[in-house]
Amino acid sequence: MANEDEKKIPIHQIQYRVPRITEQPIDTVVPRHDPTTLNCKADGFPEPSIEWYKDGELVTVAGDSRRVLLPTGSLFFLSVTHSRKDSDQGTYWCLARNQAGFARSRNATLDVAEYVYDAFGTKRKRSRITYTQFRRQKFIDEKTRRKQKIIKEKLHYEREFLRINSSLESNDDRWGEK
Repeated sequence: MANEDEKKIPIHQIQYRVPRITEQPIDTVVPRHDPTTLNCKADGFPEPSIEWYKDGELVTVAGDSRRVLLPTGSLFFLSVTHSRKDSDQGTYWCLARNQAGFARSRNATLDVAEYVYDAFGTKRKRSRITYTQFRRQKFIDEKTRRKQKIIKEKLHYEREFLRINSSLESNDDRWGEK
């Protein structure tokens, strides 16, 4: 219905809206040669076009068989690379632009991993684990290690206490005291 109203309003009275990023790209860790997508969505009037930047340079997808700019504005990598000659690793952001202005997304880091550790801490090549899962597992592992350390310290102090008490009792027995 909004489109019908816009058609009835004279062109000089149409209100342009500056683009607004509605879906921000997020940091991602991807095993080499795996596919991934950096998401970016924006709204505004007229509908904004999306451009992607990597480390401050405009990303061109024309003639690139590995990267595709999806109709939603997301940047899709068919196969992530990481070599001396060519690497997809870096800091990315998207820019939504229309006649009313532009909006820039937050930075998102794309890290290319040769090996990724799964939720059980097993080293895997080409594992499909997200950065969020990796960070969550790392947090759980650190929390578990802290608990294990506290338990070990308690056991150590209890053993020392028992050893000291037993040695004191044996010394008391030697002197005939009770």
